[in-house]
Amino acid sequence: MLKSVPFANAVAVVSAGFFIVCTALSYVLPDLTTALVESWFHNFGLSSVKPIQLSLNSFILGLVSFTLVSWVTIYITIELYNKFIKAK
Repeated sequence: MLKSVPFANAVAVVSAGFFIVCTALSYVLPDLTTALVESWFHNFGLSSVKPIQLSLNSFILGLVSFTLVSWVTIYITIELYNKFIKAK
């Protein structure tokens, strides 16, 4: 059995770190981040999309929402995993 809250907390911290690194990379190496996104989303080109400057409010909203969604997703996943283990 896995403990849902500590596991979700750990994933949330890692997710927040990835979000911050990704945001920093998008400023330092915008061509690399564009190429990565295009490689992840097949048949989706970003060449016609105008880049925007990320505001502080938008950064905070993205950081909080991404971290929260990560936490909730892992919490639910661990709860389901524990129920499946009990059912065996």
